[in-house]
Amino acid sequence: MTIKGSGSLSISEIDAEFARGKSLSSYRGTTWWTDAGTTGTFSNTDLAVSQFYNKRLNSPGRFVAVAQGGNIATSADGVTWTSRTSLGSANYYQFAYNSSTLVAVGGNGTSGGAASSTDGITWTNRTLPSASSTVWRAVTWGNGTFVAVALGTNMAATSSDGATWTQRTISSNSRWQGVAYGNGTFVAIADSGTTAATSTDGITWTSRTLPVSTDWYSIAYGNGTFVAVSFTQGTIAATSSNGITWTQRTLPANTIWREVQFVNGRFIAFGGFPMVAAVSTDGITWTSASLPAGAAWEGVAYGLGKYIGLGNSTTGVIESNDASTWTLRSSALPSSALWEDIIFINA
Repeated sequence: MTIKGSGSLSISEIDAEFARGKSLSSYRGTTWWTDAGTTGTFSNTDLAVSQFYNKRLNSPGRFVAVAQGGNIATSADGVTWTSRTSLGSANYYQFAYNSSTLVAVGGNGTSGGAASSTDGITWTNRTLPSASSTVWRAVTWGNGTFVAVALGTNMAATSSDGATWTQRTISSNSRWQGVAYGNGTFVAIADSGTTAATSTDGITWTSRTLPVSTDWYSIAYGNGTFVAVSFTQGTIAATSSNGITWTQRTLPANTIWREVQFVNGRFIAFGGFPMVAAVSTDGITWTSASLPAGAAWEGVAYGLGKYIGLGNSTTGVIESNDASTWTLRSSALPSSALWEDIIFINA
């Protein structure tokens, strides 16, 4: 993050940097230092921006993790974690964040739903517009809207605030595994085929076709590109600039790719069996990195100058400064749960 020149910065610009895991570490007068060591100045005549900076300095953010069974944990550094009140019996799978509200969605075949929080610590359970047996597998934020998709249905759900949800109809009855937003478009992917769908508003959806039939499992957007990865053992990935036209890509290892995220300007994909990571800035050219043994690593987030990953059936997390060399931090999480997702928020 570089603060250029003088004059007030918009709150949205600052907030976008914090959503990427950046933090302002200290200040002297109107000169500010970031976690990347860069400096810059701004006019402190804009009271709102000054107050916003002070809020961020006093509360630089935290990591939040969620697991199946409703486990929630938070951390100020990614290594020492505190258990928070459970969200309930449902298996929660994914977070979405809009810089003020954090949403988690899930389900376990008998109970499903959502929860929201402003700080990752105190949560409120929410009701999604479907039968309790629906498993809401993924959620994202874009265009002023949270959008969630579910397994084995033609249902999606939208919400402007993470609290009140409206049922929508997606383009087919499929096992929707992932959803992402970018370039003005929501893109959802399903496993067991070539099924995808796009929408500009989360309400009206159009069927799309992925480049190869496989178990598409996770999708992310960054640097003008959607990237999808497959849970089927192999090297398959796909990229698209618009969610409509897709190109098959090759990942650097033959494994089960469980997750792809775009954090700190790069895509990071985690694979299990063997444990490996793949890193790319464009989704086309990838570099592999070994991951520590001990878990099927599921999620990754960036904040406070480091990457933190977590996984299934472990209390450990993995940590990296460059996304290439990873170190296991044993006994970090409060329980050996099936940890599914991690995010860094500016709470």
